[in-house]
Amino acid sequence: MNDERLMKLIENHIQTTDQNDKLYIEELSSRVDTMENRFKPKAVDVLRTLMSRQERGW
Repeated sequence: MNDERLMKLIENHIQTTDQNDKLYIEELSSRVDTMENRFKPKAVDVLRTLMSRQERGW
C-alpha cells in the first residue's frame, strides 16, 4: 500500500470518527432535552406541593 493511499484512508477514518462524534453528541443532547421536558415539570409540581404543605404545617 502506498503512502498516499494510506494517508487517504487515515483522513477518511478521522472524518468518519468526527462525524460519528457529532451525531453521538446530537443524540445525547436530544435525550437530555427530552428528559428535561418530561421530568422537570413533575419536579416543579412536587416542590410546589411540598412548599404548600410546609406552609400549612403538614
